[in-house]
Amino acid sequence: YAQADVYVHNGMEQYSTAVQIAAMRGVPIICSRAVGIVADFRNPERCMVLVDDWQSAAAWSTAFAKISAKTNEERRMMGECARVESAVFDIGKTAKEVKRHLNVERDE
Repeated sequence: YAQADVYVHNGMEQYSTAVQIAAMRGVPIICSRAVGIVADFRNPERCMVLVDDWQSAAAWSTAFAKISAKTNEERRMMGECARVESAVFDIGKTAKEVKRHLNVERDE
């Protein structure tokens, strides 16, 4: 991920730690909408080029053309958006939220 200009994730699955790592790294992403992590992003279209039909070669070709047409600054901004949005995956933040929730439950 450290040397990637763009991370590409095709296929379908319930979730993808690979996409999560790319987002945390701040890499622009091309991803199938059939990957569950897309739903965890508030604005996935700003952070990723999304492919509607993961089995369509034409859809992937279009996605590659879209990201290739972007300037370096636009791709950098996509990566930054992904990095910012990936903050929801921060284990420390998640642990604090779970602890806060548990403490609220105990107080009731």
